[in-house]
Amino acid sequence: METPADLWTDLLSTDPALIRRAWGRLTDDECRVVLDHLRRMTEDEGWQPKQRAAAAAALRVMRQAPE
Repeated sequence: METPADLWTDLLSTDPALIRRAWGRLTDDECRVVLDHLRRMTEDEGWQPKQRAAAAAALRVMRQAPE
């Protein structure tokens, strides 16, 4: 059974294959929540540079993912 921590580890891994696989396991509602959170990570204060970079990488991979 996958935990939320496992999912976020994959999403923030910067590995395109892991990001795509994690993204593919989400429901439409979960996708919206994750996208919103990743955007906040890249824009809001309080996140470390490494976290911001990982969130930005995940967003780039998701934009390239086939619909």
